[in-house]
Amino acid sequence: MSEYNNSVKFSNPRREAEFDDWPFGRHRCRCRFVVETGRAGERVARTTENKARTGWNKPKRTTYADRFVIVDGDDSKTYLLSRSERWQSICIWMSDCQHTLTRVQADDTPYFGLNALIETPNEQARQALATDADSASMEELEAAAEILGKAVEP
Repeated sequence: MSEYNNSVKFSNPRREAEFDDWPFGRHRCRCRFVVETGRAGERVARTTENKARTGWNKPKRTTYADRFVIVDGDDSKTYLLSRSERWQSICIWMSDCQHTLTRVQADDTPYFGLNALIETPNEQARQALATDADSASMEELEAAAEILGKAVEP
């Protein structure tokens, strides 16, 4: 692991993302990131489009953590943030889903800002569920409910 570079600022936390111009060797392709939830916690799956034949390649997955979000760095790169309650730390992952850039411990200064960023998609989902059903579409409510793991009644 390398030293955490405080100069990279993260923004746009989300649970899924799709890119149309992802580097794939010397070519470009579509790529999607999705946070999967399972018994052991959450993990991120990255899938790239197969240009040689129709369809998607086999997904590459991270290991499990308590919470994951996909964020954009101000250096135009995509990063993954994972929080582990057991180790009281946040890992910053590179977008290849295989390498962690660094681990920020709970007593480190950047921890609180990163933790707030990890919780942002939950807050957005709670606000969407709290809105009146007439002002939000059913798709928005279902997406918010999926993030929070709740059922939505039509």
